[in-house]
Amino acid sequence: MALDDFTIGKRKGFSSYSATGVNSAQKTRIFMFMILIANKRYSLSAAIPQGVSTHGGDDFFASLALDSK
Repeated sequence: MALDDFTIGKRKGFSSYSATGVNSAQKTRIFMFMILIANKRYSLSAAIPQGVSTHGGDDFFASLALDSK
């Protein structure tokens, strides 16, 4: 898999990482989001076949809600 973009940032004060890439062998685009909270890592990822619209993908990852309960 080759990464197109890798971003380090903050989400609600916690370290976060996002990446996009292409898996040429499986002909898919990969989208990943990770966040570190204390000593735990949470991640969301999606593999989309090439040629399929990714419209709304940013909204999907932005919908992540952090609840302290």
